[in-house]
Amino acid sequence: GTRARTPGALTRMLLGRGHACRGVAAAAARAAAAACAASACATREQVGWQVACVTRALGPSVRLGAGAAVRACAGAAARTPLFEAMAGASSRPPPVLADVTECPVRVRGRTRGELAIVGSAAPATSPTVLTTFPAGAERLAVVRPAYSQDAAAVPLSDTLRPAGPDGSAGVIMPRECGTGAFVVDEYVRGRSGAVGQAARECMELGQHAVPLLSYLRAAGVPVAEKEREEFEQLPARYPPDERTAHPQSTNRVLMMAPTAFGFNADAAEDNYFMNGANTGTGAGSGDPASSSITQRAMREHQALWRALSDAGVVVSLWSHSAEQGTPDALFPNNWFSTHAATGAAAGRTEQATLALYPMKPPNRRKERRDDIVAWLSSRYGRVVDFSPAEEGNVRIPHADADGADAPAPAAAFLEGTGSLVLDHINRVAYVAASERSDVALASAWASTIGFSELVAFDATDADGRPIYHTNVVMSIGTSFAVVCAEAIEDDGQRERVLARLRAGGKEVIQISRAQMEQFCGNVLELRDGRGRPILALSEAAHFGFTGEDRLTLSRHVHDFVSVPIPTIEAIGGGSGRCTLA
Repeated sequence: GTRARTPGALTRMLLGRGHACRGVAAAAARAAAAACAASACATREQVGWQVACVTRALGPSVRLGAGAAVRACAGAAARTPLFEAMAGASSRPPPVLADVTECPVRVRGRTRGELAIVGSAAPATSPTVLTTFPAGAERLAVVRPAYSQDAAAVPLSDTLRPAGPDGSAGVIMPRECGTGAFVVDEYVRGRSGAVGQAARECMELGQHAVPLLSYLRAAGVPVAEKEREEFEQLPARYPPDERTAHPQSTNRVLMMAPTAFGFNADAAEDNYFMNGANTGTGAGSGDPASSSITQRAMREHQALWRALSDAGVVVSLWSHSAEQGTPDALFPNNWFSTHAATGAAAGRTEQATLALYPMKPPNRRKERRDDIVAWLSSRYGRVVDFSPAEEGNVRIPHADADGADAPAPAAAFLEGTGSLVLDHINRVAYVAASERSDVALASAWASTIGFSELVAFDATDADGRPIYHTNVVMSIGTSFAVVCAEAIEDDGQRERVLARLRAGGKEVIQISRAQMEQFCGNVLELRDGRGRPILALSEAAHFGFTGEDRLTLSRHVHDFVSVPIPTIEAIGGGSGRCTLA
């Protein structure tokens, strides 16, 4: 053990002599760790990290010895004069990395918490202590070229960029930067000072010259690699107030238990995702087959409600009855949406707003129940009601040639966040034109609610029929978007949609029409009980995504919340996202 004078030597010795270590056990491991920790070339952070690597590599067969090594390492390092020497050195003004005060890229790793990442050209061994560093950073990762210590600093935006405004989304790198050309020196927050002087907050050099890609992966930071041309199109930074002014996802939803669920013939006229041919049922409650469908739907819906609640999502649960004649009531997002107050500077939604929508199927209009509307209105100071457009009684602002308001065409429909897929962060609304999604009415909605841009397009299924709802075609999260680009056959429209999503900082996951039919586009980002992004989706959608799709999504969300809801999907023609408002 006394031969192991550096952390690297200790690692090589223990890994190379794993079988011998089983016999030596705790005593030899403690001796090796103590010798290593006493070396003036190691810091407590370096030693601890190296011994932790040994623990993972050797496995449970030497857990006793390696665990003792970690404990001994910490104790021996505390007794060594190394840290006093460092404290004395820090009383002199150390060289400060030129770029440490730049606006860092902040990310959250699954194993090491929040990291602040900056770029520099300074060598790793100087300085060993930083007194200038980003506010609030517990760990600072300084990225530098591996072989160009005397060169000017490479801008961090040339090496990596955030995958989205949310730090949990990780980073994106050009492929060539993952080959070892860049390394990381990690500094850890601590306190230092000369003997007899008051300690001051600083950052001490911990890990040294770790390959960039290896460092990020070990820290649990999601990493995506892209070609340089695509990488250059990504935003280098996200303004910190952008995601606070318009958060993309919520922790609170309303759900309607399918207590009177059944096949809705009115909705089936243009919802080709519904399959009621073999049910032999309408929306009646007296048919035994209909009762069986309702029971299955309730079990599926309860499983989804429980999974979301277990994840920490706050659910307001309502129910409906057969007497109300609303077999599709479990899809409440089609008749209302809510919008948090954002302030005049951020947009026009100056008050918390409840929006009510016009529905095409006559029996679905009954879902706008007075009791639920009253309950929602008590929580939102402003109510905007577009439902009169069902009779052509809504005026569309500035819709005619001379700039005057014009009446909506007769029976214009816009079915909530089924028709509208919203990028709250960038204030962009997307709408796929259909009988249920009137583009002119969507434009009026955007102007009223405070969205600065409307992206309209046409989407069709494999038979050339319009897709009834936009939220079957696409979904938008904080830092990602899922879209069936194949369904947008017009080249110009397709490129506009994809370009606008990418310009908004979204990593785009393109799905096929076959995946769309499995409801891969009908997913919704929510926040769990700890504020982390999660993805709510059906089991069919979850397994409809390819392995690569799921890997990409996992860089943007903490977890998937999926349950099987085949009855709801087949009979109702909607999936997980449709059940959440």
